[in-house]
Amino acid sequence: MHVHAQISTYRQQRTRLKEDTNMQPLVIKIVLIILLYSAPEEGAYPGISVTIDPPWSDVAAGETVTLTCRVTGSDPDTDWKYSWIKESSTEKVRLFSYSGSDFSTYTLHNPIKADSAQYWCTAMTNTLTISSVPHTVRITESPALPQARLVLLSGWTDIFSTESLTLRCELHGDSTQWQYTWYRDGQVISVHKETYTILSVTLADSGRYFCAGQYARRRLWSQTSNEFAIRVSALPKALLTLESNWTEIFTTESVTLRCGLQGDSAEWEYKWYRDQKEIQRYETGHKYRILSVTRSDTGQYTCRGQYRRRRVLSEMSNDISITVSALPKAVLTVESGWTEIFITENVTLRCGLQGDSAEWEYKWYKNNQEILKSGAGHQHTILSANPSDTGGYACRGQYRRRTHVSSEMSSTLQINVTALPKAVLTLESNWTEIFTTESVTLRCGLQGDSAEGEYKWYKDQQEIHRYEAGDKYRILSVTRSDTGQYTCRGQYRRRRVLSEMSNDISITVSALPKAVLTVESGWTEIFITENVTLRCDLQGDSAEWEYKWYRDGQEIPPYGPGDKYTITKATLSDSGGYTCRGQYRGRRRVLCEMSNDLPIKISVRPQAVLQVETEWIESLFTENLVLRCEVPESSAEWSYTWYRDGQPIAGYTGDRYTVMSGTGVYTCRGVMKKGPSVSWISEGLTAGNILLKRKVLVFVTGCIILCLIAIILGSLCLRLRHKPGSQCISSQYQETTGTRNGYSDNSDTLSRFCCRKI
Repeated sequence: MHVHAQISTYRQQRTRLKEDTNMQPLVIKIVLIILLYSAPEEGAYPGISVTIDPPWSDVAAGETVTLTCRVTGSDPDTDWKYSWIKESSTEKVRLFSYSGSDFSTYTLHNPIKADSAQYWCTAMTNTLTISSVPHTVRITESPALPQARLVLLSGWTDIFSTESLTLRCELHGDSTQWQYTWYRDGQVISVHKETYTILSVTLADSGRYFCAGQYARRRLWSQTSNEFAIRVSALPKALLTLESNWTEIFTTESVTLRCGLQGDSAEWEYKWYRDQKEIQRYETGHKYRILSVTRSDTGQYTCRGQYRRRRVLSEMSNDISITVSALPKAVLTVESGWTEIFITENVTLRCGLQGDSAEWEYKWYKNNQEILKSGAGHQHTILSANPSDTGGYACRGQYRRRTHVSSEMSSTLQINVTALPKAVLTLESNWTEIFTTESVTLRCGLQGDSAEGEYKWYKDQQEIHRYEAGDKYRILSVTRSDTGQYTCRGQYRRRRVLSEMSNDISITVSALPKAVLTVESGWTEIFITENVTLRCDLQGDSAEWEYKWYRDGQEIPPYGPGDKYTITKATLSDSGGYTCRGQYRGRRRVLCEMSNDLPIKISVRPQAVLQVETEWIESLFTENLVLRCEVPESSAEWSYTWYRDGQPIAGYTGDRYTVMSGTGVYTCRGVMKKGPSVSWISEGLTAGNILLKRKVLVFVTGCIILCLIAIILGSLCLRLRHKPGSQCISSQYQETTGTRNGYSDNSDTLSRFCCRKI
């Protein structure tokens, strides 16, 4: 269809140009005729078309018209240049040009009647120009737009939250051709039908509402409607109060509740609830009265308002709990639970009433006579009781704000006051001089029955904590701080009653003496078969102490009397760390502190070793001989005693001794510098024999060496003698050979020697 339209367009243009050729120069006429008659055949051109929105030719003034020119059937990469042409009866105007791919648009905004014309477009490339079919656009006068009318269907503009709001927008004529736009405070809130409903309004829905209609098929708007100012208010909060100042009500009294609303409450009625169930009111208005309450009126009361002209309920009020009670009966009790009282003890009587007793005052009676109470509220306290407080007590309650209301009289409670018992303190052990770590047990007794008694303990008149229950106070391991004067007193088990203070017992705690272990000889390293004596000393008087001895932490039997322990003829098994401690004679469980650890080392007596220090060669040329004595494998410091023929040599204690001349048997022995221990005597050495033996041994050794040298030379000569060609060896050859082979003159001499022998 587009192709046929294009061909028809070209033919029309060609006809117009033919008519105009008579007025053009001849050359231009010829060129135009050639171009027109050289147009390609139908079907060789891309398609071009123009569409219009809205899709009708008659457009009302003010409507927007959009023309779209689109090329079809061409290469997508083709760059088309579009031109829009407007042609009316009075003018022909090229509107604008646009370069693009396959379409171009032209829009008429708020057109007027002068914009009525034919519109078409052309699309050109470097080699081709195509034009669309003209479209006629006629701009007509705008029709008279209807007036929208807003109707409030819910009936009122002042509404409460949670209510519904319904508005309707009306237009004259057929309303199905219109759609409606709704506004609140000038802002679009909905595009909807002619009715706009909010099922449950909130405070945010307050505002000025209006509407407008838009023609469904065209861009025509009605005139905006009238406005409605909608005001949404929060539901008022009901406030429930009780006209009287108490919620504890007695039967036959009256109660008045009042329900109030914030703001104007003239338009409101009231609903009343007990325990969340609606109840019938006794009278109109905002008050609910119960003229004579009963126990069944007890409950939790609330209320709420209902708008008089429509079904709007306020928020539920606060709740008030009302308790209806029968007039109480007074019950008199003693807080401690007993009526037998000791003098100086405090007694508290309590008058109890059923229900809340805060609103009650109390009257007290002794032997049927009213007395002034001592104590707050429902209590009456007898401070530091004495025998005159003995008697029968009773009480009753009187309502504080309604003095005509009194409870029934309580029953009588008999109180008897007696004297305090006397405490007696004893010490279970037979001594008061105590050592630290000992245990002490004190016993406190009460005259009469003490089964109900507990006890308080004091040292130097200051109360101390007890270690266990009962009438005994034990210190399992005393310290110096436990020294003091002790007393006690009884306390009645179920109440704070203290007996008279007991007699006092003075206890003195002494520190356990410190044991000090020493060795009498002064040294701890000894040899087997020697004796060693250990001594355990205690600070202070040690006459009352016995002693325990320990080796390597294990107790050993004492080998001597008193504070000494002697090891006789020590053996290797006696080595170890020795300690001691004292034990008190009269109390076997009293042990002093352990002494210091004293290590005793028992070792085998070493053997002294005597050696000759003079060298062999030196002994050939001297008559003196140096001897050396040492104790091997011993870390102790030693001095030495020298002997010749069993007799000590005076003045020599070093480890070396020089034998100047003479003969004799020499020995030595080591003597420890830090102790009396000595080593075994060394084996003996005879000085003259040693020198003679060394000289003989050196002579024999020299002879043996010379013999060996002679034997070696004889063997070499025999080998050279029996070798072929060796008898006539020239001196020159021997020299040449010796020189060439690098032999020394010794081999040459040997050769000559052997030749001469031959």
